[in-house]
Parts: sequence; C-alpha cells; structure tokens
Amino acid sequence: MLKIIYFFNWICICLLGIFALLMLFEPNKSGGDAATKGLGTAFLLLSLVAFTILLVLNLLPWPWTKYLAFALVILPLLYFLGMPRWTNFKRAQRARVEAAKPIFDDPDLDRLARLIENGEPESLQKSLTSGPQEVIQSKDLLWFALERASYGGYRSEEKLQCFRLLLDAGAPLDSLLKGETPIQSSAANTGNAGVLRLLFERGADPNALDPNFNRPYIFDAINSYMDPLAAVQTFLEFGADPNKTAIFDDEDGPIPPLIRAAQFDRWKICAALIQKGARPDFKTPNGKSCAYYMEQAEEAVHTYGTPENKADFAQLKALLEKGR
Repeated sequence: MLKIIYFFNWICICLLGIFALLMLFEPNKSGGDAATKGLGTAFLLLSLVAFTILLVLNLLPWPWTKYLAFALVILPLLYFLGMPRWTNFKRAQRARVEAAKPIFDDPDLDRLARLIENGEPESLQKSLTSGPQEVIQSKDLLWFALERASYGGYRSEEKLQCFRLLLDAGAPLDSLLKGETPIQSSAANTGNAGVLRLLFERGADPNALDPNFNRPYIFDAINSYMDPLAAVQTFLEFGADPNKTAIFDDEDGPIPPLIRAAQFDRWKICAALIQKGARPDFKTPNGKSCAYYMEQAEEAVHTYGTPENKADFAQLKALLEKGR
C-alpha cells in the first residue's frame, strides 16, 4: 500500500513540476486584462509551493510523511468531486421537506390537493364521491387545481382531468368567473390549449382583459411556451377579437395580436390570425406592419431557418400578398 501511495505521490509531483515549467515559460502569465492581471503568476507560485511541499514530504524517510503528502493531494480532489453531490443531496432533502408540508391546513382539503398535485384522477374521483360537500365547494381548492393544470409538467393530462372532475362535481367555477382575476390568466401565460378550451367551454370570456396591463390574454398566449399556436387558435375559435389592441411600446402605440406575433417571429400564429379576420395591412403610428417585420427577418429565415420555419414564412407571405 505504501509503495502505491509513494508512486502516486511521484506522479503528482511530476505533473505539478510540468505545470510549473509551462507557467514559467508562458509569455502571458501576468494576464491580458485588468480582470486576469496577476492570475498566471499566482498559479505559478501556488504550483511551486505545492511542488516543494509534496517533494519534501515524499523524500523524507518516515512513512507518515508519504501518507500526509497523499492526503494533501487526495482531499482537495475528494472535495471537488463530492461537493456537487453533497449540494444536490441537500437540495433534494430541502425539496422533500417542502413537499412534506401541508398544502392546506384543513386535512380534507390537503388530501384532495395532494391527489391533484400528483395527477391521480381515479383516486380523486373516489374521494369526491365520499368527501364533504364544503370541501368540493372550496374556491381555494379549485384555484389550486386550475394552477396545477395550467402549468402542466408532470402528468399534465391527468391534472387537467382532475380539474375537470372538480368542475363536474360542482366546484364553484361561477364564483371564480366573477372574480377580479380572469381564470384564464395562467393557462394563457403558459399556452395550455387544453385548459383554455375547458375554461371557454365553461363560460370564460376569451376577450377578458388582464387587470394589470389592460390587454386581452391572447397577447400572453402569443408569447407563451407550451403550445403558443394551439393556445391562440383556441382563443380565436371561441371568439377572441383578432384586432383588439394593446400598448407594449410607446413609440409603436397600440398594436393588435398580428403585430405582436410578427415581433416574435411567430409566422404560423400570424397566418392563423389573418385567417380569422386580423387586418394584414395594419400599421403602427411609426409605420411598422407585419410585412415590415417579415422584411427584417427574411434573410435570417432563408439562411438559418428550418424547413418548417421557411414553409410558415412562405405561407404568411402568400397570405399578405393575397390581401393586397
């Protein structure tokens, strides 16, 4: 064992010596700018100090000095290898502690919320038939189910089923529809077309305005991340006005969804809006239109665009030319 450690130490000493020599003859070791000035010199000094300590410890005749040299090499390696795993372990431990906390103080509410959180519609249905009616009528539980369904993720379809089961069991959707915050806000922000469809089928207004920004939620769907096209199409299918305007930039002034989609290169959404009645010739006060944004992006689309992106661009271009 001592021989293995002895030779391992010599390997490390040789590597440190080679590194120190390379740093010694490195012409830019003083650093190239203010941020790295002196960094190369510091590395050189550290490597020389480490080289000297390991060399002396390995040359001394006592076995414990070899073990000490080995420890000085191996402990930093173990630290750098083990620290990320330890950090991940602590993070997972904190997540487990958070997950174990009750969602609701009421045990009946918490039990149903756990089933929704885990996406277990079969178990939820059984619990709804046997649970107290006041729990089913809880607005907080319904909001919780709506939020979990809107953000998708793990077992997203099952969470949508859970939300539907709550509504079918008599959960108070009417009270949420009359609330200050439109119930489609989360689903529009994420672009969850399935949740949007369910809400519109149950009476949500596709032209409702965001109370904070005074704009229709179709604008949020355009810039969402789950399925922006399907979300926008769902808004349009249920009667969203494709020519409603909102202000994002004072210089551009009020713009409709078509201009917003063009700003984000959402060509397929632009086409869907035009097909549902959006004005293709709309211009902002400073002269910007859908055609303007297409001209700005045309070279990049043809050079770097995917075949699908190019096809969407060509389809929109044909629609604009047809509308002239």
